[in-house]
Amino acid sequence: MGTKRAHRSACKAHGPTCEGHASRAKKKRPILELSQALALTDSRTDRHERAVLLVAYDLALRACEVRLLAAGTFDAKARTIDFVPAKDGEEEPLGVAQRTADAIDAIGGLPAFAAWPAWKVKRLVRRAAKETGLPPRMRYSHILRKSRATHMLEATPPASIKDIQRRLRHKSEQTTLLYLGITPTRARTMDAVASAMIDDAGAAP
Repeated sequence: MGTKRAHRSACKAHGPTCEGHASRAKKKRPILELSQALALTDSRTDRHERAVLLVAYDLALRACEVRLLAAGTFDAKARTIDFVPAKDGEEEPLGVAQRTADAIDAIGGLPAFAAWPAWKVKRLVRRAAKETGLPPRMRYSHILRKSRATHMLEATPPASIKDIQRRLRHKSEQTTLLYLGITPTRARTMDAVASAMIDDAGAAP
């Protein structure tokens, strides 16, 4: 009886060692290069669409959080946005880039985001990804949030896990770790570093 129960509880797709569909999916999803993320946001000629993509990437927002910005506070001088996120409900000001602040000003401020429910944001990300030539596997709505986390890790100097956790508004570091990946450029750079360690050590004096 116990064996049957164990068999039924095992994941049919990934087997008994499955860590959960969500965590496996997050680990396998591809990540944008920084240049691709900026090309995605800059590809929109409509200023509202561009603002949505910029804040979604800059603040690493969930699709459902874009609309919540409408009730938040934007300080153009300090370049900070204070809003209540979807999950933890704790308000905290987060700094944004100048290009993001300019895009928000161009649409009249945060209230303009009230017209952007989650389904509309997701559709915009998928459409923008397709129109900029990204392959189908890179046209998922969470790609800006996941890429932002990885880009912060790969920055110079790199952000700490705690820094990234704060940006993504996660309660657990373990959740943040699921979002982190390696861009192809970073992978090639680190491969070169790993090779140089051996080649340089083996070079003739």
